[in-house]
Amino acid sequence: MSARTNSLRSLAAAALLLPGCHASVSATDDAAPTGDAIAGVQCTGMSGMFPTFDKTCTTPDDCAIGVHQTNCCGATIALGLTKAEQSRFAAAEAQCVAQYPACGCPATPTVAEDGRNPIAGQSIVVECQSRMCMTTVK
Repeated sequence: MSARTNSLRSLAAAALLLPGCHASVSATDDAAPTGDAIAGVQCTGMSGMFPTFDKTCTTPDDCAIGVHQTNCCGATIALGLTKAEQSRFAAAEAQCVAQYPACGCPATPTVAEDGRNPIAGQSIVVECQSRMCMTTVK
């Protein structure tokens, strides 16, 4: 993963933090993928951990989008991942969402891995960039 990609992800995740919410978990935390995604999920607190998922692709058809909640306000980031990881992502994400208390703050629009959120007439899509599934706004 390039330094630029990591920087953009960190920036997007940091932008989603709102005062009054528990610490957020970045989409870039490098938890080792395991067969049981639920075992390593800790989305709240200072030592939060969300698993990483395989992003390998050769064409955009190899990819899917997983929407990950990053704080108790309901802020989300759209992550590109290989289609084979969809069920593991869904299990981990369900565990993560269940851990957040209601904060009473407004959610922000979903952010793509390129650090942008769509405006009128745009949407988040997944592309195969340098053999990695990545989300972007088009």
